[in-house]
Amino acid sequence: MKRISLQFAGLLAALFLFAFSCQDHVAPEPETPVQTPKVQTVALSIENQNLYLYRYKLNVENVGNVQITGFGIVYSVEFNSDAPFTKTPTIADNKVVFPLPISKGENSKVDGAPLVGYKTIYYRAYVTYGVNSVAYGNVLEFSPENQKILASIKTNANSGSNPTDMTVNILEVGNIPIEEYGIVYSTRKDRYTEPINDKPTIADSKLLSSESKTVGFHYVTYDFLSSNFADVYYRAYLKHTNGDIVYGDVLYYVK
Repeated sequence: MKRISLQFAGLLAALFLFAFSCQDHVAPEPETPVQTPKVQTVALSIENQNLYLYRYKLNVENVGNVQITGFGIVYSVEFNSDAPFTKTPTIADNKVVFPLPISKGENSKVDGAPLVGYKTIYYRAYVTYGVNSVAYGNVLEFSPENQKILASIKTNANSGSNPTDMTVNILEVGNIPIEEYGIVYSTRKDRYTEPINDKPTIADSKLLSSESKTVGFHYVTYDFLSSNFADVYYRAYLKHTNGDIVYGDVLYYVK
């Protein structure tokens, strides 16, 4: 009988200890998996040809959940010489550093172009994170000699209220021949009842310039004051031989 009592007491003690251990034990929460940033390189564009400024771009697809320490564009430049370069640039090469904080979507920064006279620039986006970790985007390349550069123009009018002498200010001719340029405009006789195109194109009316196709101010004359128009929207335009058209800013004149 005593033997059974001792066995029963031991069983009760074991059950007590088991229940206590189950209450005291807390299962650890699963760790959040590390998500590293993912970035894509976007083709650069020429911001200002005269000042040798490029706009470098990248697209952040995923910021991740790690600490971002920097991001931007890395690049290497190939010259028409034996100077060393690489087609897969890293942060050990040239960098265009974007300002933090990083944000999802397209990011861009205007910065200087490489030295004049280079053949090709190889570039890609980068993001540094954590301790000495780097994520890179795809490599793109850019060659100035293969780049289409359109003209840059501005619309000007004379100092009087009547834009008799309008001016096409050609700031840059680009690298494609110019077919024609001048002023495009849209008008109406009654500005209260008739519609009008406030951004005129060559599909509206146009005035051709007979002056040289060079950088500078070029006059186009038309006497809107003596016409029967109530008002007019007008702007400079320039058409390249490949069909590309650039427009200046729109100006407005009302009688």
